[in-house]
Amino acid sequence: MAPATHRAWADVYVSDPTQRPALEGKALFFVVNAPSRCLEAHVSAADLAFAYTLQKARGEHAVLAGRSIHTKVLAGRPVSYESALGFINVSREPLAEGKQPPLETTDIVACVFRLKDPDQVALGLQADAGEIARGCNLAPRIVEAALARYRLQLVDALAIWGFCRSLQAIGRGAGNANLAARLTDDPRDFIRTDTRPPFAIKPVAEDGYVYSIGDLRAAPRSGHPWALDIDEANAAF
Repeated sequence: MAPATHRAWADVYVSDPTQRPALEGKALFFVVNAPSRCLEAHVSAADLAFAYTLQKARGEHAVLAGRSIHTKVLAGRPVSYESALGFINVSREPLAEGKQPPLETTDIVACVFRLKDPDQVALGLQADAGEIARGCNLAPRIVEAALARYRLQLVDALAIWGFCRSLQAIGRGAGNANLAARLTDDPRDFIRTDTRPPFAIKPVAEDGYVYSIGDLRAAPRSGHPWALDIDEANAAF
């Protein structure tokens, strides 16, 4: 068997060069381990700001994020891809001083996915957001956002795809052509990355989002079309 190919972007890999720049420019990325890692290292936003100033003074060429981004990331809020990468670069020295391992791009959870015709799929299956949420063990607010076509992390999109396929398998929506087209064995027929609106993670309350840090999980490294590790077992994708 050929060795796996290791790709780098976030917790997933988006290969389409026409989509990726647009995705990267939106606040769709969480540095999921940053708050806990910085807490363990006793690294504050002020420490990161000082590190940023030192690194800028040294003339470092890496992408660096400033104070406003430090505050957002440590508060568990989404930022652009460049900002997430800049936070990771700035945090390396303070984390090392605090005896913590560095953050990597795999610590970035990319909420860049949305579902194709999710409201029509749910209607065809005669399933509401509550049933789907229970079947996927997800918070109802996340499923409601998914059905409204807001952006999701991959693990949630895959969970909804899998649960909808299980309903289809027991005969829900039999004969519905739209279901047959969307709920195939290829998740890309139901899950997409694209540049169509809505181009956001659903906001809730004041300065809040449907996702908090506690909801976020990195995608599996293999076994799906957006995997970081590609080998013969994933060649079909």
